Amino acid sequence: PPKRSLPQLHAMRSGPCAVELRWHVADACFGYCATMRQHNGEWEADPRSAMDVAIQCSSVWDAASRRTKEARDLPASAYEMAASCSTRGARNIARGAVPTLLRDVERIWRCGRATLVLAMRDAGRICASCKDKPSAMKM
Repeated sequence: PPKRSLPQLHAMRSGPCAVELRWHVADACFGYCATMRQHNGEWEADPRSAMDVAIQCSSVWDAASRRTKEARDLPASAYEMAASCSTRGARNIARGAVPTLLRDVERIWRCGRATLVLAMRDAGRICASCKDKPSAMKM
């Protein structure tokens, strides 16, 4: 955890946060959890594969990989987030893993803001490690 407490999100922004932000973060967290499970926590061994898993399992990661900001591509409610994760996850990861991954997301959220920020920073490291590396996936 950070040595200092984290500032509130509204203190870091000039305007209000989008209502959908929490679902976008949960969806991105699902992609991160899928990556960590698929790579047994060792994503550094194959960062491109780790990124591909996250893109396949998360609407947010997928939209970011295509550099789109279309609201229709992103979850706007808890129902849409769960449906997106369930659909994308079922297509792209082992059958039966979706409930486990949703529990992983819940655990990260229950641990608090600092844990969530650290998970999203780690997710950012996955993205940064893949910058300028060609993907095996066809987008």
